[in-house]
Amino acid sequence: MGDAVSQTVARPPTTSSLQKSRTHLISRWLPTRAGRDLVVTATTGVALPGTTLLVLGGWTLLTGSLALWAYRRDEGRRFR
Repeated sequence: MGDAVSQTVARPPTTSSLQKSRTHLISRWLPTRAGRDLVVTATTGVALPGTTLLVLGGWTLLTGSLALWAYRRDEGRRFR
């Protein structure tokens, strides 16, 4: 019985193909994946996926807009 328990503990958890495809779809729109794609392209010469620059540009605009909004909001509260 002890041997059966050690065999089940030693196995890594399996991931369904549906979960893998969901994870892949979500990761394509994250900035960390886009950065990884740039590094892979620069180091191996593999073609750059078409969404990489779009994703990086979109995240840059989003975070830049939020930073500008927060800065203006803070300045308005301090000096009025």
